[in-house]
Amino acid sequence: MTSETMTKAERLEATLAFEKADRVLVVPQVVKSTAANYCGVTQAEAERDMEAALQCELKLYDDIGGWDALYLDIPDSAEMQLLMWQFPLQWKRPGIELPDDGILQCLEWEAMKFEDYDRIIEEGYRKYFLEDYAYRVMPSFEPGSVPRIVQDLNDFLTQRCVPEWNKRGVSTYTGWAGNHPFFQLSLSRSLLKFTEDVYHHPDVVDRVIKAMAKEMIAGALADHKESGARCTFMVEERVPYYPPAVFERFWWPHVVELVHTMWAEGVVTILHLDTDWGRYLPYFKRDLPKASYMLQLDSTTDIFAAKELLQGHAMFHGDVPAALQALGTPEEMEAYCKRLIDEVGYEGGFILGTGCDSAPDCTFDNLKTLVDTAKEHELSKSPDGAAR
Repeated sequence: MTSETMTKAERLEATLAFEKADRVLVVPQVVKSTAANYCGVTQAEAERDMEAALQCELKLYDDIGGWDALYLDIPDSAEMQLLMWQFPLQWKRPGIELPDDGILQCLEWEAMKFEDYDRIIEEGYRKYFLEDYAYRVMPSFEPGSVPRIVQDLNDFLTQRCVPEWNKRGVSTYTGWAGNHPFFQLSLSRSLLKFTEDVYHHPDVVDRVIKAMAKEMIAGALADHKESGARCTFMVEERVPYYPPAVFERFWWPHVVELVHTMWAEGVVTILHLDTDWGRYLPYFKRDLPKASYMLQLDSTTDIFAAKELLQGHAMFHGDVPAALQALGTPEEMEAYCKRLIDEVGYEGGFILGTGCDSAPDCTFDNLKTLVDTAKEHELSKSPDGAAR
């Protein structure tokens, strides 16, 4: 077993500095559906009762023996994801639109209209989202209720969640979190309509993305100034579907600006990149400063090929697949986690975690094996087996 000589906070700091810690940092992105299943609580109860969901998450954390940091410190209810993360989809909730044991689902449709682009450019995306858009995708919200719901969520976060996690010496490792404007608009307009806009009205799309990116970067900076967070967090899942001309015009320049702006403040940008990013990885090495960013991959991108390409330049978080979490054996889980540590984490700057979120049916034994392997496997080898 690895001898632990660092605190969780020290281990996190070493990892974000692209240095080797006493062992690999482990942060499985555990969501409430996984915790509720472990505790025998219905998905409906976990969705409507934030305290019940929190208690399930705390119990799972305690029973496993804890991990190093949190991906999320408030249960991921539909209201939380919509309003605090501003994830712009209509949610189907267990116990309401779905059976009690159903998993929270989302519905994508043309909730944003083409004419809304001008409004976003003029008023700003956040104002548009909270005063108008949120009510379109959550019809159960009473008129004018969003500010109160946001306040209730913030109160629960600060009064219940943060104190409970602080008791355990663990906290979130990111500050501002949000989607790239390209992804946000794709979800809001729907993939089909937004793609039509990209090809038939590219100048309009360019203007609205630039306006949203400016707001995004200002928000990330303001959050850092207020919270002192060491990381900012941006999500993208769809631009790999598009050819390089689209990537280069609408997506990449704003990532470069975000990463450079935050890096000037000493802040690492966590890029949560779902789907296959293989063909676009060379851009990261060409245009971003070494150690200024971490790629959080979901197992669709080949993390081992990504590491080979970006060795010494990019940090990584990932990427245990959902299928392995739910259907694999503890022995298979251990073998894959050891491979990640040996081949991706050997030089530091690596966080062992789940590929995207934890699977709702991730088994306790597999999740515990993931965490235990991080704690027990020595972080001292290069891919060829030589000591480093």
